[in-house]
Amino acid sequence: MDLNRAALKADARRRAAGYHPSPILAALIVFALGLLISTLSSYLMGADRLTTALTNAAQFGPDAVEQAYISFFEHYSVSGVAVVLVIALEIMSYMVSVGFVIFSLHVSRDETAEIGNLFDGFGIFFRALWLAILQGLLVFLWSLLLVVPGIIAAYRYRQALYLLLDHPEKSTWQCLRESGALMRGHKWELFVLDLSFLGWMLLSAMFAPVTIWLDPYRAITNANYYNRLVGAQGGPRIYEGSFTDIPNDPQS
Repeated sequence: MDLNRAALKADARRRAAGYHPSPILAALIVFALGLLISTLSSYLMGADRLTTALTNAAQFGPDAVEQAYISFFEHYSVSGVAVVLVIALEIMSYMVSVGFVIFSLHVSRDETAEIGNLFDGFGIFFRALWLAILQGLLVFLWSLLLVVPGIIAAYRYRQALYLLLDHPEKSTWQCLRESGALMRGHKWELFVLDLSFLGWMLLSAMFAPVTIWLDPYRAITNANYYNRLVGAQGGPRIYEGSFTDIPNDPQS
């Protein structure tokens, strides 16, 4: 596939700026929900108590801060209920991110996108979660060899979620295998596309609000890439469906 990165990104910028409902508004909602979930998770894990302890110790010097830090972890324990709640919150956050992929995929194909798409991930809850677990496990196992095989594996399975959304009849394992087939010979190409966002990502790390513009820009670019990748290998260029008409089957 002859990839034109500039064209993919220009199209994504145009859609992010002019689509209705606004992808930037969708990203703002995702950002706000993520911030809320992060704040709740930090509170449940005792981050506010640690901050208070370190702030109080700071007036007595670095040694007191170090001692307060050590003392906190020696005496503070997180309840099992808090751990379960944090895991549940993180899963919720992931499902919203799946919804954002669904929204962005609709936008990239000139289909009707809705803010409600952000919650469509819950409609495929078990399959999306099972895919994420398998994908994370495979990348982790490859990473045990060396860092580079882990990175290669991460790119090998990058299209698995899109394939799951487009092909509800396929199992999660099939989606992972077919992602590997789709990405054969294209991993470096996608890596360079990701690298082209590095400057924006660094700026986003320093100024969080930039994320609200950058996230839809990247998400639509990635959706454009998937569409072109499938089209270049003989797949259809136009897709129909809401991406949520998928049975809950974590064993598939």
